[in-house]
Amino acid sequence: MTLLEARALACHFGPKAAVQGLDLVLAEGELVGLIGPDGAGKTTTFRMLAGLQRPSGGHLHRNLGREGISYVPQAFSLAPDLTVEENLRFQAGLFGLADPGPRITKLLDSVGLAAFRDRLSGALSGGMKQKLALCSALLTEPRLLLLDEPTTGVDPVSRREFWSLLGDLRAAQGLTIFVCTPYMDEAERCTQVGLIYGGRLIASGS
Repeated sequence: MTLLEARALACHFGPKAAVQGLDLVLAEGELVGLIGPDGAGKTTTFRMLAGLQRPSGGHLHRNLGREGISYVPQAFSLAPDLTVEENLRFQAGLFGLADPGPRITKLLDSVGLAAFRDRLSGALSGGMKQKLALCSALLTEPRLLLLDEPTTGVDPVSRREFWSLLGDLRAAQGLTIFVCTPYMDEAERCTQVGLIYGGRLIASGS
């Protein structure tokens, strides 16, 4: 089943075309990677798919609605002066989730953060911050997860752990994952890969 389809998607900032003529189809259960150099249009693409940036042109159709999409930006965006659990409870409140305690406990257990639930988020390592961001994104049980360079600046061991988590999520929940990464060894884990350059998707395939 197709969850999201973009045709000739474009985004301009003044005279600059950040994304132009982008065609993309995301099907249920896929793990799709997007690679490209800095400034190629990866983050702008993700923000349009998540509904955070209005496209300048083209068509974007979501078969799951905005509520079925979770987006994890490249920069850690949770409150550093709140604990791990406080951040998740705050996010759950924003989404109107009733009694999020059991869901929070299950997520923290699944990523190995249960022992750190009372630690300030700003005191976490880079890998642990990304795991917390992943937990936050999964609170609403989305069908499509968008990850913008989730392991940039993270040590190799934490990178492997993070990708193992993604594989488990996809296998257990049938989650569709769209991730952009600068690492070719991570791109090799994807079922489909696209190469974006100058705002255009210039190649795609297995």
